[in-house]
Amino acid sequence: MDEKERPAGMLPDLNGEKERNGEWINRNMRERKDGKPGLWKKIPIIGDWIKIYREYAKVTNLTSISRRYFVIGSFDGALTILGVILGSLHSLSRELVITAGVAGGVALAVSSIVGAYEAERVENKLEHRELENAMLAKVGGTYEKAVRFATIVSSLVHGASPLIAAMIPVMPFLFMEVHVAVVVSIALTLSFLFVMGAYMGSLIRENVIYSGLRFIMAGLLTAVITYLIGGGHPL
Repeated sequence: MDEKERPAGMLPDLNGEKERNGEWINRNMRERKDGKPGLWKKIPIIGDWIKIYREYAKVTNLTSISRRYFVIGSFDGALTILGVILGSLHSLSRELVITAGVAGGVALAVSSIVGAYEAERVENKLEHRELENAMLAKVGGTYEKAVRFATIVSSLVHGASPLIAAMIPVMPFLFMEVHVAVVVSIALTLSFLFVMGAYMGSLIRENVIYSGLRFIMAGLLTAVITYLIGGGHPL
């Protein structure tokens, strides 16, 4: 039944909708085989990537892997640069913080990308071999592409997260006097950790305040240790 002819309150024909979607996909595949552009070519590139991500995430558990890498990388980035700031209070300057923050963030990003990529590549190859041995057959096609895609995406997430998080403690030094910027930097970093902890807690239906405070405690412990290593210089 045509959409315009359906009486008010009547549910749509889901079976007919599935048939129309199937015809649309088949027509698109025929066009591609015939050398024509096909309807998929008209979809914006962002839509293509979202579709690919969703398809491959079902095969590789990419979302949870990327989430873990994001948390690990963000912790590394934010707390490493905050540690550098608090550990060098005796000779702190705006130029030092900005240079060390950017350089440290870039170094963390590169090392995280390479480390995550190599670790995921090796683990995926081992799992691939075990799967083929269990099935007594070669496994390729969509599965192989999905694993390769997941390895690249998760590595990029692990690299981008410390770089972004490293900029959080650095930002106040772009606009404020050094000693004020130190206090604001600590506050921003701990707030970021709280939000990240609260989000992680919400995923497992844990008390978000409790989860956020756990992340803050980790940040405070790091801050105290690095502050003492730097000689406990007053702010």
